[in-house]
Amino acid sequence: MNQGQRANLSGKMFHEKWCASLEKMGYTLQKPPGYKALWHGKRLNKTDIYIPEGDIQIECKYQAVSGTCDQKPFAEIWNAHERVKCNYYILLFGGRHWKENARGINIFKEAKKMADKLNSIPSRHGAKEIKVMDSDELRGWLDE
Repeated sequence: MNQGQRANLSGKMFHEKWCASLEKMGYTLQKPPGYKALWHGKRLNKTDIYIPEGDIQIECKYQAVSGTCDQKPFAEIWNAHERVKCNYYILLFGGRHWKENARGINIFKEAKKMADKLNSIPSRHGAKEIKVMDSDELRGWLDE
């Protein structure tokens, strides 16, 4: 298995783990609604997880090591602000890169700042509120 295949498998496992956890917490998961992403082609994009209670859409970003893919969160946040219609859009970070690597730590911190700045500008088209979280933060937020 090459590095790209391992990365896809790790991301899929992170996503599936969260789906199972949310269902255990009593949330109903539904197929996410499609939307035209900023980079859209013929097919509609979908977030990874949709919780109809609260109209919450979650995009999972798992990364174990540094690489250019770790720059994608900024595009995802802007896309959510402009295109993902929901009450809450959560960009969920998983993997040791975001907690152990200086580059990952900085990207995570700056992604939170970007979300906060965009939340101060009401979106006419996309998410009403954008949140950037790790797994512990999401659990705490859902418990509130």
